[in-house]
Amino acid sequence: GVDLAAISISATSRNSSTRCHEPPHKLLWSLPTFPSAMEVEAGEIVATSDVHVTLLQDTLYVGSVPAGELQAAAYPLLKAIIAVPCDTAGLFSFTQEEDGLTLVMDDRCRAAFDELGEASPVTYAPHKWRAFEIHLGTLAWEVPGVVAFLSTSLAESAVSLLNITSSDRDYLLVAEADVAAAAEAIRERLQ
Repeated sequence: GVDLAAISISATSRNSSTRCHEPPHKLLWSLPTFPSAMEVEAGEIVATSDVHVTLLQDTLYVGSVPAGELQAAAYPLLKAIIAVPCDTAGLFSFTQEEDGLTLVMDDRCRAAFDELGEASPVTYAPHKWRAFEIHLGTLAWEVPGVVAFLSTSLAESAVSLLNITSSDRDYLLVAEADVAAAAEAIRERLQ
């Protein structure tokens, strides 16, 4: 097999002041195969004294609402946030930008938007996502670079990601098809 780490290093270290501009497909032609996402169980992926990485159970959806449709999204947005006060499980995040909202949500929150049927202002990404929760506990503010380190590790394994950060946790979202490769890359780097 091909040593992907060696390929990445040689491709990025030709000249330390410039980045490699070769198309990624030239670097990734011999990727290992991994079990399907369904074969990777939710739960703890890595647990050390400093960091815990957990694969969350829920399937996630990424969607966007254009700026002109924000009013139409108001009710389902509120419902997704506060509809069931005791239900704090799952994941819901929204980011407002000048061109609209980006939403990351589990099934419960998506249902609030789907109730609008054809009138729903949300356009969803073409595939489903899963989240790896990174928890550093009391070290969260003292250990810079953990997300960058894991992002680099996933990129070297040809896994794209989305990142969400809260006050004490980080979430790395990967497409469902990439869960096994992501879990393996995280285990390799942190154990």
